[in-house]
Order: sequence, then C-alpha cells, then structure tokens
Amino acid sequence: MHELEAGRLCISPDTLIEMPRDLIKYPDGVPLRDIKVNNYVYTLTWDKRLALKKVKWIGPTVLNRY
Repeated sequence: MHELEAGRLCISPDTLIEMPRDLIKYPDGVPLRDIKVNNYVYTLTWDKRLALKKVKWIGPTVLNRY
C-alpha cells in the first residue's frame, strides 16, 4: 500500500490476493490486476472471520478520512 500526496491509499496491481487458484501457476497468490468480477476471493468479515466472497465490482474507490 502506498500513500499518495492527497492522503489517499493506493494498492499496487502487483499485490498478491488469496483466492482458490491453480497453485502451479500462482503459488503465492493471484496479482490484483488478474482478479475479475465474479471471482471468489478470501476476505475478512467485520468480526475478523475468514470468508470466501464473490467480487462484485472492480475499480477505484474514494476514501473519506473525516
């Protein structure tokens, strides 16, 4: 994660994401740039439990720090 001048956080497209995958092709995770809508990825719920969820949307987000 990188912080930009405007105070926003940026995640590199090379960030590795945990998801069900071909372990021969992606032994350490799948690069963020290869994730598509309708893929399933591992995430944490609000109560910090591991969950497998479907990707519904991909794109930039706006972080409101106030």
